Amino acid sequence: MHDVIKPMIYRRKRWRSGKLTVAQMWRDRLRVGSLKMSDVPLKTTDRFQAWAKLQKLVQEREYESIGLGPSVRLRESAAREGLWQVGDCGTERVGRAS
Repeated sequence: MHDVIKPMIYRRKRWRSGKLTVAQMWRDRLRVGSLKMSDVPLKTTDRFQAWAKLQKLVQEREYESIGLGPSVRLRESAAREGLWQVGDCGTERVGRAS
């Protein structure tokens, strides 16, 4: 059975000095199946950009849950490993050229 993902975007609200203060940045709240809620900052002030980022995040989570692509941790570690290799290669070339 396929897990249901229920996404929503919101801006954090709190009471400060007796007044309601609304944050500028949008956040995402996801529930995948019966797992607990995950709260992710979307790092944007525009609602439409936040919704687009949310759709991309939901698609990634769906692909991960059915096993179509690598997990976020694997993708991040692969990208980081490539940066370390490029950084090492650049220092070696500079050392040899001197």
